[in-house]
Amino acid sequence: MSINTLLDSDLDKIPDFEVYAANLQSLKNIDFSQSSLLNIQKAYDQYATVIPSIFTTRTPEQFNQLYFYRVRMNIVDEDLNLFRTYSCPSPLICKNNGRANLKGKSVFYCSNNPFAAMIESKPQVGQTGYLSIWKAGTTRNIKVGLLLPNSLRPDNIWSDMAKGAYEYAINHSNADAKSKAKQFVLLHEFIAGLFVTEKYPYSITSMLADQLLFDKDTWKDCILYPSVASDKHYCNFAFHPNVVDQFLKFENVIPFVVKEVNNNSVVRYTAGQIGKVSNAGIFWDKNISPQDVDFRNLPFD
Repeated sequence: MSINTLLDSDLDKIPDFEVYAANLQSLKNIDFSQSSLLNIQKAYDQYATVIPSIFTTRTPEQFNQLYFYRVRMNIVDEDLNLFRTYSCPSPLICKNNGRANLKGKSVFYCSNNPFAAMIESKPQVGQTGYLSIWKAGTTRNIKVGLLLPNSLRPDNIWSDMAKGAYEYAINHSNADAKSKAKQFVLLHEFIAGLFVTEKYPYSITSMLADQLLFDKDTWKDCILYPSVASDKHYCNFAFHPNVVDQFLKFENVIPFVVKEVNNNSVVRYTAGQIGKVSNAGIFWDKNISPQDVDFRNLPFD
């Protein structure tokens, strides 16, 4: 794991621990729902000063073992035979902030678990969803921004990485954040917590995610954060669109109809075909067995 370079000029602006803790609480309590992005950034700079940036680097050998799952519900007036229909949405239809995107900015939301992707789509009985499956295929190292609280559920497969990020912050912040080490650890947990607790319009998290994915100094290929819809049982990824175009390969898509939902989780669904890659786009194969469309049989951790 690594921490982006912390400048002495930034560290000098961070106050003593007790004052800083109070500043972060004040930042959390501000209602930004009617604020401009510029004012949100100014408030963040005033109270938090720096952007936390603990990340891990995955080699091609490590990253290319992963599959990613993305769900879109009730697709209307789009060509279901095009791969791009299931990829990053057009910025023109990104009308609102998401937890990891600013309005008007497109990112690729997904999970390494198909059930997490379903839950995050907020399915309703009777809706038709499309679970697309993407295989990692990078030729270079991938930087993954870690926005994982130390309190992540122990049954979450990323809990060890969450603990590792927290321990790294503690063990290495003395060298990187120097006399402000305790404040840096506090900020890491504060921001990771916001990615769980902040409500729409996600004023702070959307701004931070945009910085982490698109800023030339703090950029990451993707960020990893807890899935709120699954009560932190799983985690979500948000990828920069260029990374998807270069290093994620569309494999197939499975349409499904939601039959029963319990606590936002699809507990029963039906599926009868698989969209597979063909020279003409997508070939819809209906000659399949129930096992072929049982999401429990898909490759995931």
